[in-house]
Amino acid sequence: LHSHEYDSLTNLPNRSLFREQLRQVLEKHKELPAIIHVVTLSLDRINRINSTLGHDIGDFVICQVAERLSNCTEKINIVARLEAAEFAIVLEPVAQKKDAAKIARSILDFVAQAMIVKGSEVYVTASIGISLSPDDSIDGGELLKNAYTAMYESQQQGGNKYQFYTAKVANSSIKKLTQETCLRNALKRSEFEVYYEPQIEIKTGKIIGAEALVRWNHPERGRVSPGEFIPMAEEMGLIAPLGEWVLETACRQTKAWQTKGLPPLRVAVNVSARQSERKIVTERVSQILRETNLDPKCLELEFTEGLIWHD
Repeated sequence: LHSHEYDSLTNLPNRSLFREQLRQVLEKHKELPAIIHVVTLSLDRINRINSTLGHDIGDFVICQVAERLSNCTEKINIVARLEAAEFAIVLEPVAQKKDAAKIARSILDFVAQAMIVKGSEVYVTASIGISLSPDDSIDGGELLKNAYTAMYESQQQGGNKYQFYTAKVANSSIKKLTQETCLRNALKRSEFEVYYEPQIEIKTGKIIGAEALVRWNHPERGRVSPGEFIPMAEEMGLIAPLGEWVLETACRQTKAWQTKGLPPLRVAVNVSARQSERKIVTERVSQILRETNLDPKCLELEFTEGLIWHD
């Protein structure tokens, strides 16, 4: 074995060797009416295992999955480890798409079986993407890229699923990438605004506070729903800077109202689980209160349900 062609952890072919093996398979079947299925597989939430049980356990899980994939079905022609918790598979020519779907489902079920680690059961699921030759492409690199696109769609749907590459999936991926680029630029271009929804005391009808709500005014699309861009910001790791900006803006506005003679209203700001992981609740809040000279009793923090379930 050439060590540079094989993964040191699992002894499976690495990305470079997989590409060569795939090229050979495609060349072999170039003149035959056979369908070649390229499958990419990513373990769901492997980072949680690494962070809670340690990387040694994470490596053990990856090795167990590699062994399971190698012995899952006789239809699997090639198994490779591309990187981290990502694998690639080539299925022997399968006559129909529905047969490939059955194999994909059996792979997911096989991977999801319990693993015994230090006397305890550990479970892991996977997301699968599938592209076909010659329907999707006859080029190995393009087939691998398409399988990745489909796999990403499976991940977005919650994992433990398989997805075939289609034009719709590709368009969805391109659209999402475009949205992510726009979202990153929106922070730089100050396209966000904070709106304040009044909180009213029922007995007196007086406004006693307000909830700060972030809104995105896209230069072409207009108002973008928070239900669309907040999850995207969390996924991209932008929720922390966005949340800090909302917090600082709301505190400055509340202080400005007080300076103008309005009563000391209380402003409520939402805090996501991703923000709390960066200690914004303690360090950044204290810093912003000092910078804006706002009385702490005028600030209310609202934690999302996701944070409560997470911890």
